[in-house]
Amino acid sequence: MSLKAGFSEKQAGALSEAIGSILPKQIARTAHYERSLEEVDFEPPQARAVTEVIQGVVSDSDRELRAWMAERFFTKEDAARMEARIQVQIAEVKADIMKWMFLFWVGQFAAMIVILVLRK
Repeated sequence: MSLKAGFSEKQAGALSEAIGSILPKQIARTAHYERSLEEVDFEPPQARAVTEVIQGVVSDSDRELRAWMAERFFTKEDAARMEARIQVQIAEVKADIMKWMFLFWVGQFAAMIVILVLRK
């Protein structure tokens, strides 16, 4: 992105620096950036307007990024749904194990009875 149109070299450098530092920090220090722009011969309304434009771009980008991340990444709600499904599956497996254990012990008991009866 070229910032040379309508700005002096000094202004363009300051503006590039402001944009580069504002974007990652989510515009935590707007007043500082306005003062920085004013120090390099931007008029106060001009500096405020440039900062507001940058804030608008950053907030739009932030919203888009958050929407993109919500679509593609695992959220707390996803984790809660998955945990509930896993708990249901665990309960089903426990019930199956208990059923087979009961059948095994009944079979063992029946086999023992048959052996004792045939032995006499």
